Formats: sequence, C-alpha cells, structure tokens
Amino acid sequence: MRMRLKFNIAEPELDADFRVYFVSFFKKALTEYRDGRLYDIYYAPAAQKPFTFAPILFGAQFDKDKLDVSKQRIDVVWSTGDSAAGIDFYNAFHKQLRKDFLLPDSNAMCLQKIVLEHEQNVDSDKISIHFLSPLCLRNHDKNSNKDMYLSSERAGFHQLCREIVSNQVKGTLTERSLENFTIQPVQARKTVIRYHKGMIEASSGYFRLEGDPALLSFLYQYGIGSRRSAGFGCFNII
Repeated sequence: MRMRLKFNIAEPELDADFRVYFVSFFKKALTEYRDGRLYDIYYAPAAQKPFTFAPILFGAQFDKDKLDVSKQRIDVVWSTGDSAAGIDFYNAFHKQLRKDFLLPDSNAMCLQKIVLEHEQNVDSDKISIHFLSPLCLRNHDKNSNKDMYLSSERAGFHQLCREIVSNQVKGTLTERSLENFTIQPVQARKTVIRYHKGMIEASSGYFRLEGDPALLSFLYQYGIGSRRSAGFGCFNII
C-alpha cells in the first residue's frame, strides 16, 4: 500500500531536522485512533515498524540549520507491504484531516488530502530506482556503542547494504533470495542529513538493484536500509 499525504504549512521556515515532525504526526495519529490501542503495536520500544516514508518538499531552500519551503506545502509518500498496517495508518491519518498539528516556533502543518498511489509490480530481477528519501546505512559498533554511516562513496557500502537487507527480510524471505542481490550507484551522490540534532552521511540519486523479484518488491514496499520509519530509504521504480 502506497499513499501520498498532502500537507499545508502555516509558515515557510522549518528546522532542517524536519523528518521528526512527521514521526510525531504519525504517533499522534495512532494515539487518537481507536483510543490509542494500536500505538504499542507500531511504537513500543522493541516494535518493528513495517513502513517507510519520504517527505517531498516544494520550492525548498536549505540554509544551515533551517529550511525555507516557499510554497508552504509538503507531500509525504508513505509505503508498506503490510496491508493491515496500511489500513491502520490510513484510518488514523484520515481522522487527522484538516486538523492543525502544532510545530515549534509557532508554526503548524495541516493534512489536507490523502491519495492512494499506484504500486508498480516487480517481475524483473533488475530495476532502476530513484530515492525519494536518502538511503541511510548505519553500522553500529557494539564495543564503542557508536554509529557510523556510509554513503555510496565509501568502502564497504555494498557489503553493509547486503547485511542490512539480510536483517530486514529475516523471517519474511529466505536467505536464498539474497544470493544475487546487488546495489549499484548510477547517478548517486553523498548527502549529509541533520537527524536528531546530529549529522549523518547518506546517499541520494539513482541506483540499480538486481536480485530475486520477490526481494526487490519487498524493498520497494518497505524501503531499504536503516532508519526507514524515520524517513529514509523510500524509492520509486523508474
């Protein structure tokens, strides 16, 4: 299930760490839907979040730690391969239509419309993709308890991506589906993203994925990489 949430913003200036606004909006929507009974299914500390999303900015200009959205409009592409999760979130979002969601600095955003988007069928073992939200690959060092993020320009990018995808599909697809999986940059670039007041290295642009069609379809629906439910790893098939 793939949907587009269309928001208006009261004031054009946002913090560069704007992805957290939408995570907060999702949580509020679940809290106010069915008396909040579904919240822990998706946002308990150990809960797996079966979705990805990508904010689409219109007329945006970055200036250090601020973002100016001149058209005062942001769309969010939200995607999942879990039909139950899709229905839950769609209904929760629907209850938020035309309600102001307060943001810092006396700003607010308001969900105006929800549009269900056409999902492409994946029946090939090769697809070209364009990332709507940056590809984030997180390597966590248990000894130092520190995170390192790799873009497509860094050594170890491909291997780390395979490891993360392997963890993603565990319990859903077999290890055999990963045997021929590759990810190749086509027109890609490193980007540095503000995330929870820190800076992380990620990748944007165009890539080519090869592998089992079931795996590629899974990644299309759920996103690829780390921090998917925080607004990373969502892509369109070209």
